[in-house]
Amino acid sequence: LHPNYFEFEADKAYQSGAQLDRPNLLIRLVGWQAHHDIGHFGLKESDLENIKEHFPDFNLIISSEKELGPNWEPFRYRGQLHDLHHVMAACDAFIGESPTMAIEAAILGLPSMYVSSIE
Repeated sequence: LHPNYFEFEADKAYQSGAQLDRPNLLIRLVGWQAHHDIGHFGLKESDLENIKEHFPDFNLIISSEKELGPNWEPFRYRGQLHDLHHVMAACDAFIGESPTMAIEAAILGLPSMYVSSIE
């Protein structure tokens, strides 16, 4: 994401789900299937409901490794994997279970929240 290597392309962001007419919030959910994830957890569906309630004017974009319930499937990121950083760069905030993506969002200047039971 260093500016010598990454150049934001707005068309890729907006073709992949970011919106121009409202703020965008990227949410990242991991699968919790790795060996080091056993016994740990992140956001619950009730947490997603709270996020949606507290950010009513935001376009929610959910990048998820796991199945989403029917209420959340319409928010799933459906763009190309290699365009996700362009979407992230078009967002106004990040909340997620991936420490890597939380750091990437912070590098891009986004307010970023990492959520996990891992200490």
